[in-house]
Amino acid sequence: MRAIHADRYLFAAGLLLFGALNIAFGAFNMPWQPIVGIPLQAELARGAGALVSACALALFVPRTAAWAAALATTAFVLLFWSPQVVFLGHLALTRGGLSVGACLPLSEDTAMLCGAVTLMAMTVRGTALERAWLAGPGVLTAARAGFGLACLVFGASHFVYADFTAQMIPGFVPFHLAFAYITGAGHVLAGLAILSGVMARLAATLEAVMMSLFVLLVHVPMLVAGPKPEAMQIDWTMLAAAMTLSGSAWAMARSLEGRPWFFRAPAVWRSA
Repeated sequence: MRAIHADRYLFAAGLLLFGALNIAFGAFNMPWQPIVGIPLQAELARGAGALVSACALALFVPRTAAWAAALATTAFVLLFWSPQVVFLGHLALTRGGLSVGACLPLSEDTAMLCGAVTLMAMTVRGTALERAWLAGPGVLTAARAGFGLACLVFGASHFVYADFTAQMIPGFVPFHLAFAYITGAGHVLAGLAILSGVMARLAATLEAVMMSLFVLLVHVPMLVAGPKPEAMQIDWTMLAAAMTLSGSAWAMARSLEGRPWFFRAPAVWRSA
């Protein structure tokens, strides 16, 4: 009997929503995708959406999941992550420096890319793709490092933009500003734990739980209440990103299975 991995299905659902939005609006998802003002933009956006949607649908099928995960990783590099690197470099040149706000979109794309890489590394095991070094320990180590760094930026954004974060917390939760700081601290601690290897499995699991709660308590109610027409694409894009990030976090936690919950000394300590 095949194991059911919810992380892959949650990631695929978010990816499918990304693709559907590209096709429906004929534009790259903003504000995460800074591809605007280019020739044949609508056609390119719909073509990219079709490719992303095909990857997502193939991820749902166990027999094609390995190839889909590898293709999804490639798509994330080309359609999400690489343009953000160029965009971030442009901001640094034109505005004289970087900021948390400028780094946040790149960090979101980096976390989703690391989720795709982690799913790929775990899914291709036992297949012909494993021989292409897609499941080596170095691949997972790089993905965990990128995800951990992204969590640090997520946490910093909660502190820098605490008032905005507090506004997104549901009304039935008291002390909005305090929760903005608490969740920001949670992101930072998770990032440090994943980067250091100390309590990494527990940290990744708690990060995944927190991100999943964001989907259920923030983004879904926002859409149920009815998005404003002028903000409809952004609201749906935020849901797609939240789902994909949640799937990435759960994949990161699953990749750490077999490790102690509370403590794992970094390799440099163990060799001393």
